[in-house]
Amino acid sequence: MAELAPSEASPVPRSSQTVAVKKLQFGYEDTEIFKAFVYELSLLATLSHPNVIELIGFVEDIEAYDARMILPWEANGNVREFLQSGEWDVPERVSLVGD
Repeated sequence: MAELAPSEASPVPRSSQTVAVKKLQFGYEDTEIFKAFVYELSLLATLSHPNVIELIGFVEDIEAYDARMILPWEANGNVREFLQSGEWDVPERVSLVGD
């Protein structure tokens, strides 16, 4: 399972950018979870699209079973939270999926 939280600590020195830190908690036998995390990292590293969040970086300590993704913090949250925050009709939701 991974959790996402904002952080004022910036990966870029002398920057005040707020970032999101996605932390993966896994154990010795959670190889499939770790593989999925690595897949997500590799996918984000190769994507470049205005509607897809940009990967800033990642940190991992395999021996401590700790891995984290560093992403820009988006005030509206994820797509699910964004859609839940407004009065969206079905055609508007479908058009967002098409993007």
